[in-house]
Amino acid sequence: MNKNVKTLFTILILALFAFALVSGAIVPNAKAAAIPKSSNVALVPGPYGQAENGGTLPTNENGDLVGGWPNGDTFTFSDLSPDTIMNSATDPLQAGGFDTVVFVQLYLTGDPYGSIPNYWANSAFNSRITNFVFNGGKLIIYDSEITTNTYTSFIYPFTSSNPGATGSGGQIWIAESNTLGSNSTTSATYLNANALCAPSIAETGDSNAMTSFDQNWRVHMVCTNVNGVTGPVHTYAEYGKGLIIFNGEDMDPMTGTEVNNNDVSGILGMIFYLELKQQWNPTGLQGTVGVSGIALTTTSTSAVTGTNHIVTAHITDSIANPVQGVTVNFKIDSGPNQGITGTGVTDANGEAQFSWQSTTAGTDVISASAISPSNQTMTVSSTTSVTWAQSQQVTSTPTTQPTSTPSTSVFAGWMLWIIIVIIAVIVVVVVVTVLLVHGRKPTSQTMQSSFPPPPPP
Repeated sequence: MNKNVKTLFTILILALFAFALVSGAIVPNAKAAAIPKSSNVALVPGPYGQAENGGTLPTNENGDLVGGWPNGDTFTFSDLSPDTIMNSATDPLQAGGFDTVVFVQLYLTGDPYGSIPNYWANSAFNSRITNFVFNGGKLIIYDSEITTNTYTSFIYPFTSSNPGATGSGGQIWIAESNTLGSNSTTSATYLNANALCAPSIAETGDSNAMTSFDQNWRVHMVCTNVNGVTGPVHTYAEYGKGLIIFNGEDMDPMTGTEVNNNDVSGILGMIFYLELKQQWNPTGLQGTVGVSGIALTTTSTSAVTGTNHIVTAHITDSIANPVQGVTVNFKIDSGPNQGITGTGVTDANGEAQFSWQSTTAGTDVISASAISPSNQTMTVSSTTSVTWAQSQQVTSTPTTQPTSTPSTSVFAGWMLWIIIVIIAVIVVVVVVTVLLVHGRKPTSQTMQSSFPPPPPP
């Protein structure tokens, strides 16, 4: 192999190596897409649950769902025994490839007769469910007919008022319209919650309402049950990459055959359908109504040094009503302005504000804390962040990641690949041309020297 060919091969190898390095740096920057909905669902222990009374979830496994799922959606359901989760040598949640687990009226902490074990106290069961959610699973809990379950050691602890099967009517309403159900009749997730208050049909009075709760829970719906307790009945919380949904509504009227807004059975079926349809990681849920009574309504943003920035704390009671006169303590926990504190008292809208400015670039993490208006012994808090920059170009950074839309970084990566390939081709063409031209000159000189010089005139 002559010198020119070796040079050409060396240039090509270097160009390909540079291309590989750049493309390898681009691909990891592609943003992961959200999980758009549930697909492979484990029902623990099955669509009827362990309780003696009430209802069945619509699964359409036998084609018994009138009209099928809305929008042509399909889901795969499998019955899974809690004993299998607890005793199997290998984790059945991983082995089954489930993305969603539903506790269907499961005696999670044992039944009154001592015949069912305390599953949550079992280390294998506990760790498998906890890891499943944290690593990106969705957990939905239905326990309206269970009076003995305690959640004081749950992932996010809470207690609840559990009337049991009394067949009583009650009140229920949506506190935060979102993708789990909206008050708006024009919304794609419209939910006719008012119809669930009909005492002659619905048994909302039997619902399990939260009475105390971890601050990570957020409220979708609130109820007043037959015990006279008003509290969150449909809540959600993000944990790691996963999502937990608690549903304490009475499921007695669920026939398993309807998903619509026409009657009580259909509306309860619609709630289950919207739970399955709910995306996660990220959820896209607003989280504006905290069951613990506080939320920082200002999302994480960027700001310019030397200007004032304001965060707002929103205080509500357990049924989403704003609370006036609550003292809120603000503190910058980390960042260039760490240690700065302030206080504010909520107004008629339940809002208190904190303002400060920075002379240094960096990210401040701010927390707001107050005594929960629904539990006078519990301190609750919420956090957000502000990134200070010297540049005048300020852009907001949303608290949630983009949904499952094509990533601009992937597009930009492909464009850069194409540009690199074009450049590499141009370089090769130029090099080859130069080598060819260079190669012809010596040959011409050699040929001229082989002839004698012309005779003198």
